Amino acid sequence: MFFVAILISYFLSKKLSKNIGYYLKKISTTLSKFSEKHFETVEVEEGMEEEIKVFVNTFNSVSNKLKYTLENIENIIFQKTNELKEKNKMLSELSIRDLLTNLYNRREFNQKFPKDFSLSKRENMYLNFAIIDIYHFKKINDCHGHLAGDTCLKNFQKFSN
Repeated sequence: MFFVAILISYFLSKKLSKNIGYYLKKISTTLSKFSEKHFETVEVEEGMEEEIKVFVNTFNSVSNKLKYTLENIENIIFQKTNELKEKNKMLSELSIRDLLTNLYNRREFNQKFPKDFSLSKRENMYLNFAIIDIYHFKKINDCHGHLAGDTCLKNFQKFSN
């Protein structure tokens, strides 16, 4: 009787270890693909022992959550990157224009003039540009205030366009 019990235990443990080994190998193979962003699940099959089902279901749940989280993170990164590009574009534009008049400032002139001058020289073309100074502008600000000076600049911008 003892011998029969040992034989039954041996065959049951052999079958169970094959089952466990099979599913552990499946999960191991699936896990190895995680680094390549392949979040697959392992199919829960009929006849699985309850402990293995719980383990496989937990694995599948973690796999699905990782996939969802990664997709969300990638979407957030894409969105934030686009927002950053837009803001950088805006900052770039703000750095070359006067906020009040929206005219190009000296920085833009310093960046563009050498290129335009070289092009006009190379292509034997005329280059037209103007540097404008409003004489005694400081007196307008000092006597009538900055608001009047701002109005003067805005009117000048309208006139120059």
